Amino acid sequence: MNEGLATKIKMTACDNEIVCEHCIKGKLAQMKFLVSKRREKEPMRLVYSDLCGPIQTVTPSRNKYFLN
Repeated sequence: MNEGLATKIKMTACDNEIVCEHCIKGKLAQMKFLVSKRREKEPMRLVYSDLCGPIQTVTPSRNKYFLN
């Protein structure tokens, strides 16, 4: 089951499948986005993104957040 490809990830055998906690979290239902009241007519006037962080491993420039 564990071939040493990843560390610090809990893996559990469930019948004939291997279940990874990150796979389960990724498949959880998420809330829908609200309908925008604004509609832009030009490209790139309104951009949606996610800010992620703080992350444990900092970048060489000491950043703990990133835009997704």
